[in-house]
Amino acid sequence: MSKMQLAMFIGRLPTHPLMECTLRSHCVQKLMTSHPKNGAYTELFAGVSLTITEKDNGGWVSPFGKVEPARKDLLDPELGLKYWEWPKAQIRPFL
Repeated sequence: MSKMQLAMFIGRLPTHPLMECTLRSHCVQKLMTSHPKNGAYTELFAGVSLTITEKDNGGWVSPFGKVEPARKDLLDPELGLKYWEWPKAQIRPFL
């Protein structure tokens, strides 16, 4: 058995701040989000599915339990480095 790397998007899920908004916003968010258990199903699928093989290494698991190839822009090493450095620069003043 070898190690594999997959990126995962569990879907748009309701969070606590979304529940503290106006009724109108709450209704719109309810239409745009999925039940949290669907996000859990995606995580379980990515972790224990026997259909994910080594040929899927470096791929993408999207909602709700679909294996897809990663977008080309996500595989760009230069863009990945920029993304890695940006959050570190954002939190540096707070450290």
